[in-house]
Amino acid sequence: MSLLADILGNASSGGIVGLIGGLTGGVLNYFQSKADRAFKLEEMKLTATLNAAKTAGDIALAREAGAAAAFTTSQKADLATQSSGWVSNLRGFTRPGLTWFFTAALFTIITVSVFAPNWLLDAPPLLEFGVTMITDTTGMMIAWWFGSRQIEKQTRTWGNSTASASVK
Repeated sequence: MSLLADILGNASSGGIVGLIGGLTGGVLNYFQSKADRAFKLEEMKLTATLNAAKTAGDIALAREAGAAAAFTTSQKADLATQSSGWVSNLRGFTRPGLTWFFTAALFTIITVSVFAPNWLLDAPPLLEFGVTMITDTTGMMIAWWFGSRQIEKQTRTWGNSTASASVK
C-alpha cells in the first residue's frame, strides 16, 4: 500500500504544486498586463498632447505666414495707389487723427459732465444724440483698434490655444 500511497501522494502533490504555480503565473500575468495597459494609456495621452501642440504650432505658423503675406500685398497695393504726397499723408493721418479727435471730444464731454452735471437735461435731442454717438463711437474705436491683441490673449487664457495660436 505504500507504493500506491507514494504514487497518489506524488501525483497529488505535483498537481497541487502545478495548480499553485499556474495560479501564481496567472496573477502575475494579470498585474503585468495591467501595468502594460496603464503605460500604453499614458503614452497615448502624451502623444495626443504632443499632437495638439504640433497642430497649434502649425496653425500659428500658417497664421503668421498669412498675416505677413497679407501685409506685403497690402503694402504693394498701397504703393501702387499713391499718386501724390498729400494724399498719402492724409491717408496716414486718418486713423490717429480720428482717434485723437474722438478721444478729445469724449474727454470734453466727461469734463463738462463733471463740472456741470445737469447740462444735458434740457439739451435738444440732436445734442443728446451727438453725445451718445461720440461716446459710443469712441468706445468702439478704441476697442476695435487696440483690443484685438487683448482678445486673443484672453482666448488663450481661457484654454483655446488653437483658435488664437501665435508664434512667440
